[in-house]
Amino acid sequence: MKAFDALIDTVYVAIGTAVMMNLPFPKGWDIVHAANMTKMRARHSGESKRGTKFDVIKPPNWTPPDMMLHSVLLEHEYKLKTTQTLAEEEDEE
Repeated sequence: MKAFDALIDTVYVAIGTAVMMNLPFPKGWDIVHAANMTKMRARHSGESKRGTKFDVIKPPNWTPPDMMLHSVLLEHEYKLKTTQTLAEEEDEE
């Protein structure tokens, strides 16, 4: 029970931190989740970095989510800046 509560608290803090940092967390979550779901179960312990057949491994040609996350952050930053600029222009009128 304590471990379950602690795990939920960890997620709660992570999401709260993303909100406080004004990060597009749902979009980032979807990208990382999609990348993780393309991973495969190791067929034997020799395929695993951790030495267990219960591990998941990156298949050949696996694409990390880095570039997609970067593009989401750039788009988010652009939207924030253009929205701020429009608001400032309206205030000047």
